[in-house]
Amino acid sequence: MSIISISYLQKELPIDASNMDQLITKSVTRGTSYINTWCGKIHYPFSDYDTTTGEPTAPNEIVYYCTEVSKAFYFSAIGEVSRAGEEKSFWLSHLKILRTELQQLKISPQ
Repeated sequence: MSIISISYLQKELPIDASNMDQLITKSVTRGTSYINTWCGKIHYPFSDYDTTTGEPTAPNEIVYYCTEVSKAFYFSAIGEVSRAGEEKSFWLSHLKILRTELQQLKISPQ
């Protein structure tokens, strides 16, 4: 499962974003793994989204980071394919910044 649903990420992407070749699905899966990997020293893996509503159940900070990381993976892949990789370096550096923030993130129990 994933922290956010595919439809949740699709709402954050441009209207013409398609799930061709499962790109959005892969981005959500990679985003969830990224979050759980870099937060793993402090936090247990975060809860999956609610399958009946599609709404995230993780803390708001984690939903934000998962969305940002998933978008970075999506746009990095798109840039790699259609824009000769020009955007890829930007998104990879953005991922490094997010990783640093995730490593320092401490979420108190709600």
